[in-house]
Amino acid sequence: MRIRLVDCNAPMPDADESEKELTGLSSTLRKRYIPDSIRELDELWTQLLNLTVILADILLQQHRAERLLASKDEVERTETQIRACSGRQGGANARNENRMVSLYAYHLELYVE
Repeated sequence: MRIRLVDCNAPMPDADESEKELTGLSSTLRKRYIPDSIRELDELWTQLLNLTVILADILLQQHRAERLLASKDEVERTETQIRACSGRQGGANARNENRMVSLYAYHLELYVE
């Protein structure tokens, strides 16, 4: 999936929003349908969304009719943005604690690489 922000009219979600949505859910339903690691999964999801925005911008630049090569500074800035998407979460701790979190952390890492 690639997200172009110019095509969206909704603000970019963050991990705290889904937690707010779950406040009205009974503990029985929450325990049954929501994983214990929801906070970590929310973080990984928002990182993946941010990464798809960056990747969409790269593809958009590459597919323009009059393509200009990016300068060294632009390439380094983009790489820094991409690396920042993987730096906030998804480290070794997340991978060792929960298999589901580990799966999504590796998924994000694959996208970054």
